[in-house]
Amino acid sequence: MDPMAAVVRVPYVGWRSVGALLVCAAAACGQGVESAPERGVASEIAAPALDSAALIDHASWRPYDPTLDPLRAHQPDRIECDVAGWFVEFGELEIDTGHCNYLLIEHPALRSLPAGSKVELELRHFDLTAPEAATAPVALLFDDEIQWQTQIAVPGPADVAIVEFTSTRALAQGEPIRLHLHNHGENNWTLAHLRVR
Repeated sequence: MDPMAAVVRVPYVGWRSVGALLVCAAAACGQGVESAPERGVASEIAAPALDSAALIDHASWRPYDPTLDPLRAHQPDRIECDVAGWFVEFGELEIDTGHCNYLLIEHPALRSLPAGSKVELELRHFDLTAPEAATAPVALLFDDEIQWQTQIAVPGPADVAIVEFTSTRALAQGEPIRLHLHNHGENNWTLAHLRVR
């Protein structure tokens, strides 16, 4: 990871744990609990209001041509990423590597910022599994230039990382912000936000 990047980790209680607590609480009160929405079914819970410092709103993520991938050396022989591989849920980007062996998506920047800006992202994941020990490369790029990257050990426990880094280049409104992520297991990741500090 970039030595200039600061990382804050907090305990991660995933939705599975929260759901279990709700079931227990409802059982104690004698009330039923509705099941969680199925994958791909729109939730009635409104997404949080857009942060005025946000660089993305998760509404415009899109795949891009693998030949334009700045990190082509990482590509597997065959990229397989179906509609369940990444999607927006509750206003956050969800990634399921069981359905996407190599994430290749970009989002137009909502605003411009000068080089040297402080930027914050929040990345979460459930317990990470893999057939054998490996690492999961994660990188955030402004167009084709890496701004932040890390290697996360797999297998590993659930985690929340709130990362602050300093941009090495200016970013114009509408320029692509690219997210790179892949691992060899079937795991679930969430990019919660990306914003100017």
